[in-house]
Amino acid sequence: MTAYGYGISERNLGFFLKALLFLILSIVLYKFNLNPEIQTYRQAGTTFSTHYEVSEMIQVPNILICMQPGVKKSVTRKYGYKLDETYSLYDTTESYKSFNLSLWEAYNDLGYKYGEDFEIHVKDVQWYVKSDIKIKSIEKVATILHGMCYLVVIDQQIKFSSYWGFQLAFNQSMEPSDVPKQIDIFVTSNDTWYGLTLNEWPYRKSLYLEDNLMDFDPTKRIDIGISQTEVKFLENNENVVSPSNCFAKLLMDLNCTPQCFPIIFNFVSSETDLPACKNSQEFWCVMLNVWGARKLEFIECLKPNGGFTIYETLFSNKKANEFIDNAMDIYFFVGSNMKQIKEEILVMDLAGFIGSIGGAFGLFFGFSFLGCCADVIDRLVTRLYRLLTKCIKFQEQG
Repeated sequence: MTAYGYGISERNLGFFLKALLFLILSIVLYKFNLNPEIQTYRQAGTTFSTHYEVSEMIQVPNILICMQPGVKKSVTRKYGYKLDETYSLYDTTESYKSFNLSLWEAYNDLGYKYGEDFEIHVKDVQWYVKSDIKIKSIEKVATILHGMCYLVVIDQQIKFSSYWGFQLAFNQSMEPSDVPKQIDIFVTSNDTWYGLTLNEWPYRKSLYLEDNLMDFDPTKRIDIGISQTEVKFLENNENVVSPSNCFAKLLMDLNCTPQCFPIIFNFVSSETDLPACKNSQEFWCVMLNVWGARKLEFIECLKPNGGFTIYETLFSNKKANEFIDNAMDIYFFVGSNMKQIKEEILVMDLAGFIGSIGGAFGLFFGFSFLGCCADVIDRLVTRLYRLLTKCIKFQEQG
């Protein structure tokens, strides 16, 4: 039967209305459900899941020591500088040349020298649980904001209940004005201190180094309690390289003549065989590329692959100590054997994406909004045609 005056059958009208409803619901489904899911999957966004594990052993953290201020007062007077770690880098007059020094040599002259100005020794612990740790090496780490820092490398594992310490002793013959007023201590693992060179970290909340700034007081010993967190990152490339190797490649690719390392990244010079930048022009050519035009590549070098250990300072306090002139003792211990595990995961992986899309389609085709509405349409169309039929018959009889 056809609708009066239009030649449209009841069946065709029902099909048309159902198709229109299907199209409208499909658009709504894509816009408000499918499209956000697709975009989330394509963007490969990540988040961190957290849980805790019991750990009887811990990796002894490395200690990064920076003096505050990071330059010696007597040497700054020689160059006519302010007492500022960065002043020599902005010395437009290049006053260090009058002493037949390069910029790198002047930077080293301004900073504290291990073995000459100070020494670091492992302290024997006479109470609690002895750790019997040994210093593997002490390495220079030149930074922009902290001057020359020193990384105390300890490649050992010990029981979590151990107590270990160091003595930081300055040369007794140093000018009193050169003994630093404060010491900045960073507790770090092998691969999480690189951002300190420029105070840049791509995962700031996860990798940022917490500093422990303390007054240099030989009459006190410092106790620092730490906790251990293992952060497991998704690997961001197939060829996993260390940050230092990545920096080395970046420096070698720069269009600067001559090629040199700009004070910072002094830890990669042995891998590149690059000399230090001698003057401000050479220094800023590299810096403006690394920290400017090539900064995204620099940040990529800092992004870790795999897992790294982060150490958080729970508390620190001072206790009276046997007085040794120009020396201070610093002790560490782990506050708990519970190790926090933070694992980076995709907000939506392939399995989740398939499940989400499948669920959306299941809801769309299997439930009901479509089925119920189609049934309503059927009933309305049937009633409509019955009404039209009655009207037509009434007209014919009249």
